[in-house]
Amino acid sequence: MSGHDLHSAELFLPHEPPIRMIDGLDHADRELFASHVTVPADSPYVVGGVLCPEMLLEVMAQCFAAGMGHLAALEGREASGAGYLAAVSEFRTGPAARAGDRLEAECRVEAVVGRVWVAAARVTRDGAPMAEGRFKIYIP
Repeated sequence: MSGHDLHSAELFLPHEPPIRMIDGLDHADRELFASHVTVPADSPYVVGGVLCPEMLLEVMAQCFAAGMGHLAALEGREASGAGYLAAVSEFRTGPAARAGDRLEAECRVEAVVGRVWVAAARVTRDGAPMAEGRFKIYIP
């Protein structure tokens, strides 16, 4: 399947605000998912104008989930959004993300073993790294 650059794709996520941590899906193919979010000032995860750094992992996971949901819909399968974060490794954060920042997330699929997907992910702001890590997602 070739890549799909998206300008306004439906987000197949079970998450609703305030836990929804992406605003849009920008690209989805079997190897790479990309999304973006503008950090809302009124988020309960923004304290003193700064996004809790753990939420950058959620930004990455939701990027993956939205990409998988979009691919499922394109292939005529149910885009349920069901998946479980099974493991996280090498998670590192950099500079603080602040309310109003536009963050870009990207998840690169490294392997698929049965129902477990392995991905390397990162979050950037204006091209500068904000967080990175690897995770495994179990998709029932």
